[in-house]
Amino acid sequence: MCCTKYPYAWSKIRITIYLAICIFPVIAKGQLSAPKRLTTDLLEHTECVFQNGLLTNLTIEEAYKRNDVQIATIHSSTPHFSWQVSSSNPNTTQKAYHIQVATSAALLEKGVADMWDSKIVETNKNTAIPYEGKKLNPNTCYYWNVRVWDQNDSISPTSATKAFLTAENFDNTFPRYPLIKRKECAVRGQQS
Repeated sequence: MCCTKYPYAWSKIRITIYLAICIFPVIAKGQLSAPKRLTTDLLEHTECVFQNGLLTNLTIEEAYKRNDVQIATIHSSTPHFSWQVSSSNPNTTQKAYHIQVATSAALLEKGVADMWDSKIVETNKNTAIPYEGKKLNPNTCYYWNVRVWDQNDSISPTSATKAFLTAENFDNTFPRYPLIKRKECAVRGQQS
């Protein structure tokens, strides 16, 4: 009788019950965000370009053929990837990951991984994941991203795309940020 007398009130009650049962628990559970703090061979900012000790606005594509800039380079033909799982829920654990590596950022935006597609790998490991794709070329820029699944099978958004530049020789030395050496005359000029 109340449903026929107050039809709008009953629909509001049904909406409130639906929200309480279906929607609010999902919000309270926390949300899985895109992985962050991506590293290649333990270097986080492999896409940064420096000139005379200062960070520039140059992209890695613009810079890697120039002689007047410094870029961190990866000296391994099988670099290792790492990331941090990000969620508003403090008890979130990774259940699986999916890495893609490509020769351009545009390909990754389309979901095309022309160098390596790890497919879905079920593991909680998110550090030092070895590259297992096509042979990397020296002095070449590559791009990668990752997405993860949590213990509740929630899928994260794909991470931001990260770039890295391979060294001229794969000598397997430990990668490092470029050391900036001042020019001799510039140092003398400041002392005068």
